[in-house]
Amino acid sequence: MTEGNDGDVWQIPPGSSLTEISDELGIIPLAKGSLPEQLTTVNSITRKGGIQPFENEANFNVLFSAIFNFESSSESLQDQIWDLFKRALKRHFKENSKTNLTILRKTTFLLCKLMDETIKKVQINPLFI
Repeated sequence: MTEGNDGDVWQIPPGSSLTEISDELGIIPLAKGSLPEQLTTVNSITRKGGIQPFENEANFNVLFSAIFNFESSSESLQDQIWDLFKRALKRHFKENSKTNLTILRKTTFLLCKLMDETIKKVQINPLFI
């Protein structure tokens, strides 16, 4: 594994809430209404690039915004988010791609936050499963 080309390694933000984290990262979460179209675009990119596109700030922001709005999103949108991660990781490991530390950190961070939001949703609505 290598660091990014410029030697900077992305650091996982220390905030505990998604609102704190968005402030720390300087992300203004996208409106929930624009997410289905934005996720479709990121999904098509990940079909070819696995998790590599997660390094791109615009793609990262779309994924973060989807997780930020996860609890209030429709079940089909929530499924789309999980499917995107599943497809990206499957592609990545199928090709045994080498990945820099920044992409691995961003991917792990997003996946952990997605799992956390899913757990919260299940605790609020046990029929969600």
